[in-house]
Amino acid sequence: LNYAWLVLMVPLGVFGMAVATAVFPTLARQGAAEERGELRELFGLTLRMILFLTLPAAAGIVIGVAIGTARSSPPAAVPRPPSPAYERAMKACLRGEFASPEELPPGFASLREFCEATVRPEDFVPQPSQVRLADLRPLLEGLATVVVMLGVVLGATLGGADWGTGQITTLLTWEPRRLRVLMVRAAVTATTIASITVALQALLIALYRAGVALRGSAEGAPPDWLAQVAGVGLRTSAVAALLGAVALAVATLGRGTAPAVGALLAYLVGVEGFLAGLAPRVAPWLLVRNAVVAITGTPLVVYRGGPRLGPVGAEIVRTPGEAWVVLLLWLAVLGSTALAAFRLRDVH
Repeated sequence: LNYAWLVLMVPLGVFGMAVATAVFPTLARQGAAEERGELRELFGLTLRMILFLTLPAAAGIVIGVAIGTARSSPPAAVPRPPSPAYERAMKACLRGEFASPEELPPGFASLREFCEATVRPEDFVPQPSQVRLADLRPLLEGLATVVVMLGVVLGATLGGADWGTGQITTLLTWEPRRLRVLMVRAAVTATTIASITVALQALLIALYRAGVALRGSAEGAPPDWLAQVAGVGLRTSAVAALLGAVALAVATLGRGTAPAVGALLAYLVGVEGFLAGLAPRVAPWLLVRNAVVAITGTPLVVYRGGPRLGPVGAEIVRTPGEAWVVLLLWLAVLGSTALAAFRLRDVH
């Protein structure tokens, strides 16, 4: 299912960049020129293309879950040889590792009798593959990286598209107040990213639940599983929207999509890890660490001399609430810098 989700996200990410680069500026130009017929036609075409991609992909995930978890039980007459794990456990038990021969529990006359009752072959039979509802939250947390990176790419694309096409000059002709222009662009970008990521994660949750109903098990899932996975999804979308706004600020500074994507990917992939290893004390202030804490709700604690994600410990260096504050500080600093550059520099 993880592979199917990644296969779904790759074309959607590429298509999302194409929509953000070509369609959104065109819609803005048509709206400003009051070309309502052309705007309606382009919007309908884009929506049909999105549905053309997402609906077959969704059906493919459901079919893949059903096929991948189908059970094929062997004939009952064919005996199964003992598994290596069972043989190792039985040998360990006979060596007295599970119980001393002199101190056997009541009801057992010999160590072999105790081992045959304790180490059962059926406990070592591989269980058939199936979708477990309890695995949905870890799956969403694992896919949060893909969702957040999608938000970053969309934010950089939406922020740099108008610069690349020259539409920013037309936009400032209609609305010369640059503070308002940047604030509206940031709000629209964050709203768009949040809407897209919430919809995609809701689709995944619905498909996963359908897979559990078809070929899965709800054993081990907490009663409030839906609230938990919804919380993870909403937090992931919020972080994606926030980092998308950060990407828009970087795109405004660089006056294009390519500088923003290059700078952010270089920082997220290389620079932050280097800084965390070089100076562990700055790790609680880094972007990715705080994003992970905000999404998972797990505090950042000191472990073996460096910050690591773990349970609540003696020395917590960043709580989830503090992580949100740090993310907002990142947005405020980069947004203010982008606004200052946007107001002072000429637009050609």
